[in-house]
Amino acid sequence: MYQIYRDAKQEFRWRLLDEDGQIIAVSGEGHPSNQECRAEIDRVKERSQTAGFDDSSDSQYQCRMAISDGKDTNTITLHEDSMPDHPNHYNGWSASYAEAVVRKAAEIAGAFDVSVITFSHYSSSRVSPDKGYSEVAYLETNIGYFFVMRDMVDHINVVYNRWD
Repeated sequence: MYQIYRDAKQEFRWRLLDEDGQIIAVSGEGHPSNQECRAEIDRVKERSQTAGFDDSSDSQYQCRMAISDGKDTNTITLHEDSMPDHPNHYNGWSASYAEAVVRKAAEIAGAFDVSVITFSHYSSSRVSPDKGYSEVAYLETNIGYFFVMRDMVDHINVVYNRWD
């Protein structure tokens, strides 16, 4: 089922849900009207009938998700719906939500034991005061520091930086 919703900029977007309600695809951009969003859904439906399959994407996705011991900075991307049970789901950054997101990202990346992460400092602010979607959380831990932010298509981007 396709679901149409408004993003933080009040633009229309779509997401495709499977039979369990899990998101399996999202629109790549916002649309100024519901009708334009529906037209994009129609184009996706039409194109999917003839689209091929590229198996190389699996390895690229896993590279993007991996935190390697040899790298100083890495980015992990989660979907906002991977954190549905927290009160800040789709709603700002609290220390507990940002910490839960960092733990989830580290768990998915599988590079280190999540139980060893201890948080020592948290801060959050909007880069642009009148734009809620510009809010960024900063967290310091014993293994490095993290920036946590949302993009405009329901993703949470976690940037990890080693201390050394």
